[in-house]
Amino acid sequence: KRKKAGFNSQVESTVKHLVEFNRAQEKADAEYHALLEKYPQSVQLLQAYASYTDVVKNDVKHADSLRKQAAMLEEGDDESEEERTALGGQKDNGDASSAATSEHETFRLKTLRAFSNWSGTIWGQEW
Repeated sequence: KRKKAGFNSQVESTVKHLVEFNRAQEKADAEYHALLEKYPQSVQLLQAYASYTDVVKNDVKHADSLRKQAAMLEEGDDESEEERTALGGQKDNGDASSAATSEHETFRLKTLRAFSNWSGTIWGQEW
């Protein structure tokens, strides 16, 4: 029973941390959206939000879309809004996008392996 009570305490603590993490993520999302409304042409802000979207939210497609948008701003792209909308908000940037995605996929695989190797230590041997 002691072992089970300790395990339940760990689960409750983990859930508490996950709730705190979700609140912090919601706050960060709101802050990024407010900043993007104020500075929609900021390449650095779009790149930072893309990194956050990729790493924290694990949304590769949205992050790549944000990176493409930043790249278009950086290039001074004069494509009209209608053309962008017709293309689904995306423009082909060649191999740069696939290289960035590949780099992030490699990071994810390394992270997944690390968590797999440490899961027994983190969650206990019951898992």
